[in-house]
Amino acid sequence: MITAIIIEDEKHCIARLQQLLRNFSDKIRVKGEYDSVAESLVGIKRIKPDLIFMDVELKDGDCFDLLKKIKNPSFEIIFTTAHHKYAIDAFNYAAIHYLLKPIDSEQFNESVRRCLEKMNYQQTNLRLESMIHNIVSHSFQEKQIVFPSIKDYCFHKPGEILRLQAEGNYCSVKLLNGKFFLATKSIKHYEGLLNPDVFFRIHQSHLINLSYVDKYIQKKGGSYVKLSTGEEVPVSVRKGSALLKFLSKNNQL
Repeated sequence: MITAIIIEDEKHCIARLQQLLRNFSDKIRVKGEYDSVAESLVGIKRIKPDLIFMDVELKDGDCFDLLKKIKNPSFEIIFTTAHHKYAIDAFNYAAIHYLLKPIDSEQFNESVRRCLEKMNYQQTNLRLESMIHNIVSHSFQEKQIVFPSIKDYCFHKPGEILRLQAEGNYCSVKLLNGKFFLATKSIKHYEGLLNPDVFFRIHQSHLINLSYVDKYIQKKGGSYVKLSTGEEVPVSVRKGSALLKFLSKNNQL
């Protein structure tokens, strides 16, 4: 049986979570509810939960104030938030589970199932460290993206990424050092996550790091870009003019 606690300062949100958790009563048991950073710290030390449902904004601070005070967390977290866009960006970069309020039952069920299937406290600790690092960092290139794969998670900075290629609902990630891996999220997800001034969708199946473009070759039989690694990646007809305009604007032609 998984032991859980709820950290939330709105009673109606606690009631909603309790209601949704009835579907998992055979797997999850809630053993505490807290509404502040101070009380939550005490509760976590006393109960030692496996899973925490945590609101972003609390009565006496926010979830980041709380997490900075916990060393080597041995629990998984599903965050809940209403409008904290900065937090959502951080969650996406770190592949952290989160739910938007008002909480949808189908999204809740899916998030909990994924969380239970992939409980790995060591990886959770690394992802939380990555999330906090990204919040503190003001440089896009210094932020770290956590890529979930089938078995674990891969941690990389945007500058290490050469290109991404669609593989159905997944995508393969090619690194500057020549290594690659399969991420279990779509290329569209990363297109929305990565800086559009650096990463460009040149084709339905290809998202590239423009920092590593050497040439843009336009041909009747099919245009393509040549990357600094020597790779040639096709450019769709629809994306060609937009890419040309972008490269010209940034003096890359």
